[in-house]
Amino acid sequence: LSNASYQAQAQFVNQWVQSHISDSQSIGKPFVISEFGKSYKYPGYSVGARDSYLSEIYTSVYNCAKSGGPCGGALFWQVMDLGMENMGDGYEIVLQKSSSTDSIIYAQSKRMSSLH
Repeated sequence: LSNASYQAQAQFVNQWVQSHISDSQSIGKPFVISEFGKSYKYPGYSVGARDSYLSEIYTSVYNCAKSGGPCGGALFWQVMDLGMENMGDGYEIVLQKSSSTDSIIYAQSKRMSSLH
């Protein structure tokens, strides 16, 4: 899906998350969404697109957890500190360079913490 439109990617991700919520409920097991992100190496990348992607996943996770569903969290790939960018794979997030992304991650942490 890396070359698909933003809408097609968003639809796929939403369906993927919802199917895993349903499967987890069916078998009575929790799940965590892990190692997801948006690579700046693909055409059409922007920090805004990455922020929207994170927000969509985080909203699905929060709504599931809030309603007592099986999804307990989401772990994006990956945070790096300033000066470590040469070790990145395109998916890294350097929070010092992305205050909007930092705010989204912080807000999700607060929302999820409020549930417990």
